[in-house]
Amino acid sequence: MNEEKEIKILLNKEEYEKVNDLFEWSKDYIQITHYYGSDINIKSKNNTYRVREKNGKIKIQVKIPKSYDGSLHVKMEYEREISDIPEVLTKEELSNITGISILEDKMYIGKLVTRRKECIKYENVEICLDKNEYLNKTDYEIEIEFKGGYPWSIISILENNGIVTSSVVEGKNSRYLRELMSTLDN
Repeated sequence: MNEEKEIKILLNKEEYEKVNDLFEWSKDYIQITHYYGSDINIKSKNNTYRVREKNGKIKIQVKIPKSYDGSLHVKMEYEREISDIPEVLTKEELSNITGISILEDKMYIGKLVTRRKECIKYENVEICLDKNEYLNKTDYEIEIEFKGGYPWSIISILENNGIVTSSVVEGKNSRYLRELMSTLDN
């Protein structure tokens, strides 16, 4: 378990290309995120239940929100490595991973594919530039994950280049679920 503090900023394609030129990217890879849910959490969009394929590893991950403040998201994150992608995340397995009582199994609902670039040049800060594809939609975002103090220097670089950093932003899970619900409504 760890506490994750990250700033999420949605970008349009032009801003994505601008941010791509602002930083030195040490990694560039594809990650696949498989989302799970039930009727309750699909509608509430609170906790995130997912399996992520990244760098040849597969992990169950559960994220539980602690607080939101504009673009800043603070969550408790729990994870465990597994060998394959299940159709169901059982309530017993999820409770075991988190130490919290999970009331129902979570069924597979779909996937999101991310092309991610990482910059780890700054102390205690990881900058991720993402191009996300899901449900016939593409979006772009930058995530700034940090430990310790707020990364004002990174925020200044972005703001000095016309990137708005203070907007309230939904995470990938919420955006995926919103898009899923809109496709089901049509």
